[in-house]
Amino acid sequence: MALVQKYGIVKLQIIGMPPMVCTTNPDDIEVFLKSTLENPIRIGFACLKSVRLRAKDNYFNKNTGLLSENGDEWWRLRSRVQVPLLRPKNVAMYLPAVDGATNKFLDRIDLLQAETGQVPSDFMQEIYKWALECIGLVALNRELGCLEPNISPDALPAQLIRHINGIFSGFNGTEMNFPFWKYFRTPSYTKLETSHAAALELTAGAIREAQARLEEAKALGDPNRQLTVVRIVADLYISIMETLLNTEGLSRSDVATMIIDMLFAGVDTTLAMSFNGVTSRMEEYFPQPLEFLPQRWQRDRPYGAIHPFASLPFSHGTRICIGKRLAEQEMYTIIIRMLQKYTVTFESDEEMKVKTQLVLKPATQLAFKFHPRN
Repeated sequence: MALVQKYGIVKLQIIGMPPMVCTTNPDDIEVFLKSTLENPIRIGFACLKSVRLRAKDNYFNKNTGLLSENGDEWWRLRSRVQVPLLRPKNVAMYLPAVDGATNKFLDRIDLLQAETGQVPSDFMQEIYKWALECIGLVALNRELGCLEPNISPDALPAQLIRHINGIFSGFNGTEMNFPFWKYFRTPSYTKLETSHAAALELTAGAIREAQARLEEAKALGDPNRQLTVVRIVADLYISIMETLLNTEGLSRSDVATMIIDMLFAGVDTTLAMSFNGVTSRMEEYFPQPLEFLPQRWQRDRPYGAIHPFASLPFSHGTRICIGKRLAEQEMYTIIIRMLQKYTVTFESDEEMKVKTQLVLKPATQLAFKFHPRN
């Protein structure tokens, strides 16, 4: 990382991985992304591809999903899921469900800090529960119960949280280290495989229920009426899963991969080549890059013009994160609702630090205190 930041373009050779040319130059990033909009070749998530190719009864039929596929197969999936997942009008349909889960989460915050006046040290786990509850409502059209107090270890929410944590743990052990799993089953690979199988069992059951509902709806409706994604979304609230099941060209296994990926990540990936996170913290592109200066994003750009490819947290074009709209809607909703209800303070002298694993996560305790406004 330091070499890339110092020299701009670096060829990296990491044992067990193909060579990579890494750049922090936004002009290079623009060329790279625009030339691979419909045929990206990415090196990540090979372990996920392996797990799905080995799935019981060949459930995925060798189609391993948007996260792990490349080239033409990636575009086949991507071109079919963009409308239901990225069109703003479609995503806005799920706002009431996300808002309901968010208000429930705020009620839980009141309970969590009732004794000490501050949220507990494991508050990050509570945020994960809220995010998972939102995805359950949006993707599966069901309350998972993640925000209920005193969840039994055998209850569905607790099981699902364990499986999601197992998938993340498995990924961190396989994707972030030398790929020993390619030569023998490592503990991390086994954990990923076991947790993924459990998540698939839950997802496959939900898909069967959704298919039954859709078949019943078709039987009661006009058989001559064309059932398209746009018409479905315009007519009534249904889950993303049901929308995808009605999308021409997507199989049941395609839908299963999307739902599982949404449950544990909800994101597409961009090849590590661009190092955009480094670019966005470089002085030559952003004055005082490590300072919190939100006004730099004002339309009049008081700190100078910003290169359109210098900060791309969700990537670009057809390679943009497939969960971008949903993620933004969740973030905006929880920030707005929190600030409407509370004044939020950070009760620690320690600077907030970030840990890089499969995803970025706080390495500092979230010592927040929520002061009711009324």
